[in-house]
Amino acid sequence: MRKAFSAFALGEKWGASWGDLVEAWLDIEAACGYEDDGGQLETKNRPKEVHLFFKHGRKWYTPPAIKKLGRLGEKGTYADDWWLWWRAIQPEQRIWFGGMLTSPTDITWGKLVSMHGRVGFLQVVASLMWWGLEEHKAATEGGRASGWLDAVCDVVSLLRSLVQSGELKKYIFKSVTRCGKADLKTTGGRGRRRQRRTQRRAQ
Repeated sequence: MRKAFSAFALGEKWGASWGDLVEAWLDIEAACGYEDDGGQLETKNRPKEVHLFFKHGRKWYTPPAIKKLGRLGEKGTYADDWWLWWRAIQPEQRIWFGGMLTSPTDITWGKLVSMHGRVGFLQVVASLMWWGLEEHKAATEGGRASGWLDAVCDVVSLLRSLVQSGELKKYIFKSVTRCGKADLKTTGGRGRRRQRRTQRRAQ
């Protein structure tokens, strides 16, 4: 996480929306106690650059090359693949309508509450960092916008809604309870001490 956070500073001049995204992601990680082993995000339609980056050593200061940035609706491009992947991640209540995802107030979060750590929402933020590098490079060269800002704002909206829902606290409480029971059965006093430490951290 430290390496990732440091790399995200590459976008410090990209405006407030990028800062909002990094902050929203950190809120998720903080709520989950900065535990590294969370759930695995859906990989359907995930851009190949994301897969290759996490497979080959996570070199945070050597972003993967994006050959075809494109934009939403241009098949075979990074931007279009990204949106297909992001849509596959969504809670069922968020519907694609009129070229954007809806924002209902009543959402069933399901497995998304466990998407912290190295293979959770971190992948999404990283993928947007690489997209942002290409977007802003194109802007300085007079290229067209690829829809990066829309993607960033939608991710911020989802992450904030998840934090505000209170479901992360319920998830952590259940995790602590399961962990504590397992420790009590297998390790006796050491398990009770670990349980108390985990509970204090969750609070």
